[in-house]
Amino acid sequence: MKTYTYPSLAAEKRLEVIENRTIGFKKKDITAVNRIIENIRKNGDAALIRYTHQFDSAAVIESSIQVTSQEIETAVKNIDRTFLRALNRATRQIKAFHQKQLQKSWISTDREGVLVGQLIN
Repeated sequence: MKTYTYPSLAAEKRLEVIENRTIGFKKKDITAVNRIIENIRKNGDAALIRYTHQFDSAAVIESSIQVTSQEIETAVKNIDRTFLRALNRATRQIKAFHQKQLQKSWISTDREGVLVGQLIN
């Protein structure tokens, strides 16, 4: 993966290339994805398992994707605190990234040297 330090001429040039490119999805693909998402929202784990079989060829059953309260409590007690902080930070960053994806084009420089974004046509 190529890393650019921002601000710099190289980063500015790369940003210009990114901003000027077009990214398109076929309408039929968007429709198919939306149908899958809606089906999972409506039918829950059963739909999720069906799609996992269809797309991943994984032998998943409902009991294998359920996490008990006891498993969660045990994990919380045993997790390394440094790892937990890193996991929480990653969670916040991923959520922030995907919130920005929802409706509009955006570019973010939340941390020095890190540039992420999305161009919506």
